[in-house]
Amino acid sequence: MRARWLPSGRTTERSHRTADGLCVVSWMGDEERVELTLRSEVGGAALELHRDRPDGGRVRDVALDGPL
Repeated sequence: MRARWLPSGRTTERSHRTADGLCVVSWMGDEERVELTLRSEVGGAALELHRDRPDGGRVRDVALDGPL
């Protein structure tokens, strides 16, 4: 998982193997949005989350597409 925080541009990368693909990301400081890139052996997904989303930025399901 790669997270790019904006507007600062800070990047964090983590590599975890989990049975169900669970990924938890804590919001970093006063950042306005985060671009997430998820990769696995079977595919990948990219998405952008904004701090001011009505659901608090929670994503329940992300479907992995083909390789990124």
